[in-house]
Amino acid sequence: MKKVSIFLLFVSLIACKNVEQYRAGIEELGAKWDAATASVTELTGMAEAENKTFATMTDSLMVDSMAFAKLAPAVQTQITDAKATFTNAGAGYASLLSDLSTFSTEWSAKAAEVTALKDGLAGGKLDGDVAGKIAELTNYVSEAESKIATLKETFKNVKESVTNGYVNYKNLLDQYLPKK
Repeated sequence: MKKVSIFLLFVSLIACKNVEQYRAGIEELGAKWDAATASVTELTGMAEAENKTFATMTDSLMVDSMAFAKLAPAVQTQITDAKATFTNAGAGYASLLSDLSTFSTEWSAKAAEVTALKDGLAGGKLDGDVAGKIAELTNYVSEAESKIATLKETFKNVKESVTNGYVNYKNLLDQYLPKK
């Protein structure tokens, strides 16, 4: 019995040592993963909020069809074009939210793999090609960080286009269809 206990202690020490060789890689991966997750969550929240703001802005710019019909055709065209520009810019939020949803679905699928590595590290037992999995997921996070940066830039551009479109459209309405 004493020999079995010594053997189990020896195996346990070797197993822990094997797990320890991956600690730095898994912890670094986990930190990058958590930061990227927070970034996507924040961006999604901002995009959803701005999409709601866009809807509110759209509702605030109702045009009286009777007053609009009395305007010169050139002015009607100018207002119609401004409205289309504003509306098309706002459609960018729907596209961005769709991209974020697709990204989040893929991200969630990979999250289970990161969690398995973290849990294995915490439990002292990692199976399979751990170094390969760390490398694969680290590469995935790097690609994701690039994608997130692109999505953030898209968000910035959509928000700017919506704001500019709103200001132009509102100014035209205020100029030609002042509220009574």
